[in-house]
Amino acid sequence: QNPVGTWKGHLVVDASKMTLKDPNQIKVAQQQIAAAQKLDITLTIKADKTFTGNPPPSNGTWTMKGNQLTLSVKGKPNVQMFVLSKDGKTLTNVLPSRSGFTSKIVLKKI
Repeated sequence: QNPVGTWKGHLVVDASKMTLKDPNQIKVAQQQIAAAQKLDITLTIKADKTFTGNPPPSNGTWTMKGNQLTLSVKGKPNVQMFVLSKDGKTLTNVLPSRSGFTSKIVLKKI
């Protein structure tokens, strides 16, 4: 499978298991989730093993092993891992759970 191309998508958040109890914290969290879900995410994966992405602006290199795409962001020690679907049309990145929220980035090839 080849991830080269332009991908667009958004953040999907499941707050059904939220552990926050304070009403003010819950309100702030809900506002942040709503804002994050409105972001249009774009990822351009190039044949030369580099990528660019927004938001936030980032760039770096990528590797592929099986169906797992690993993005190494320039100047950052951490990496982002995506799973490429069998049909090659969807990239999914599951983010670490925080306060009972689960979220993932879902991108579709355009």
